[in-house]
Amino acid sequence: ANCACIPDGPFPLRSGLHDLPVGHNRSVLQREDSSVKRSRETDTASIERLVDMLGRAFRAAELDGMLAMFRDDAVCVGVTGRLLVGTAELASAASDYLGGLSDDSTLGFDIVHIAFIRDDVAVAMVRHDPITSDGELLEGEPVGESMFVVSHERSGWLIAAWQLTVIR
Repeated sequence: ANCACIPDGPFPLRSGLHDLPVGHNRSVLQREDSSVKRSRETDTASIERLVDMLGRAFRAAELDGMLAMFRDDAVCVGVTGRLLVGTAELASAASDYLGGLSDDSTLGFDIVHIAFIRDDVAVAMVRHDPITSDGELLEGEPVGESMFVVSHERSGWLIAAWQLTVIR
């Protein structure tokens, strides 16, 4: 089954930002060091970490780890236009999708831009190039871009909305 808000294929670890395990609950994954003062630089690094951790969880087909990156009321819309609201709907669709993943290909998960709307809300644009499990580009396969709207919550940055578009 093809999920409306999740691209075709798991996300590889291309940025190498963090080596945290997936499959933990949101409080463990998102807890921020309260001794570190928030700044645009630290917030940008935290958003990069969030996107990287989502990619890790997705690539490992760890549904709980993936869902921990989202607000409970998150909204997802994919290339088919199917609207998913909340982590329960996302979990149902993602569970179906994750069961049919291939081990021989994946998607790049590269942040191309982060724009802050307010101090506690940002947009992260992420490009998805189809690649082999060895990291080689797959020519002729669809390329996608995701727009993540992320918000800073008490526990840290979480995904509030995800829009996936095929760009070629």
